[in-house]
Amino acid sequence: MAGEPGANGKRGLVERRRAARDSAGPEYEQRRRSLVAAAAQVFFDKGYNGTSVSDIAQAAGVDRATVYYYA
Repeated sequence: MAGEPGANGKRGLVERRRAARDSAGPEYEQRRRSLVAAAAQVFFDKGYNGTSVSDIAQAAGVDRATVYYYA
């Protein structure tokens, strides 16, 4: 069934995102939108090829793991 662990013991990305969004409520979506806005600004300033996850994290005031979590 969807959302249950697979053969490798991990749920799919879509299910993990849905679970995180549902458990955190509006705070999840607010943080995600702020990360997207920070990423858009960094892409604008540095270009796609010149941007790293670290750049986005720094612009958003979070660590890299947070960027990956909300990506």
